[in-house]
Amino acid sequence: MAIRTLIDLLNRHWNEVETFGPSNIEIEALLNATLSCNVFRFDSNFFMQKRGLAMGIRIAPLLAIVYLDYIERTSLTAGILFYKRYIDDVFVIGTTPSELATTLANLNCKDVHTKMFI
Repeated sequence: MAIRTLIDLLNRHWNEVETFGPSNIEIEALLNATLSCNVFRFDSNFFMQKRGLAMGIRIAPLLAIVYLDYIERTSLTAGILFYKRYIDDVFVIGTTPSELATTLANLNCKDVHTKMFI
């Protein structure tokens, strides 16, 4: 889903971005290959990442920023007194407890694998 969101953003701004050659289809293929070949070593054993983004991969912060921006743009409503995010850490102050609960529910309904909590 994060890759799809990034490609959609790239398509919307295609004329403003210099890709230095690769098409959007090639960029999507490169991202899929990069994320599907994510192997790490722990305690002398090798593991393959099945879902999500590994913190050590360089593209992970960008994908997190783009994907959470998509979730925010499509789900944030009134009732937010203060909202700040750094990559994938979010801090929200609602005008009332029920407005905060509504904001949290709106953020959490976009993706079953992405959960915000208090």
